Amino acid sequence: MYILYRYHIYCVGLRRVPEGRWHCQECAMCNSCGVSDPGPGDSKWFYEFKKIEKTGAKVYCRTLCAPCSRMYQ
Repeated sequence: MYILYRYHIYCVGLRRVPEGRWHCQECAMCNSCGVSDPGPGDSKWFYEFKKIEKTGAKVYCRTLCAPCSRMYQ
């Protein structure tokens, strides 16, 4: 499981997309339960990726809040 922070460029005042992956925490939503808050006392979303067997590349799969992430672990 990977923990990443990503944002829309306009949400953080950037003119172009920086290198790497970005996800807007203001727009984030749990793909399991639908909440828009990562959880009480937690400020991190959890991002799941799946690995493509032929290339070994990791592809984004879903965003989970802290309680759903603990449940799926």
